[in-house]
Amino acid sequence: MKCDACGQDNVDNARRCVRCGSPLNPRGTSGSTQQSGPAMKKIALIAVILMIIAAVGFYLINSGQQGEPLNGGGDVTMESEAPASTE
Repeated sequence: MKCDACGQDNVDNARRCVRCGSPLNPRGTSGSTQQSGPAMKKIALIAVILMIIAAVGFYLINSGQQGEPLNGGGDVTMESEAPASTE
């Protein structure tokens, strides 16, 4: 097996080059490791875009509700807080 880094011929089952120590790719796997880089970048880009869309959506949903009280804005008193009748 030939080293991609220095060109040294190594035995077929070697994991590292005897000259430079670089990791050797087993036959038939050199292309699959190169394809994982762009695939991972694409997945990361999609994840970032989805997070931005979610953040903008959350902001837009909550931006119109500033200053509104949770009870609907009316002056509501509970029955237990109402003044007792004097009958």
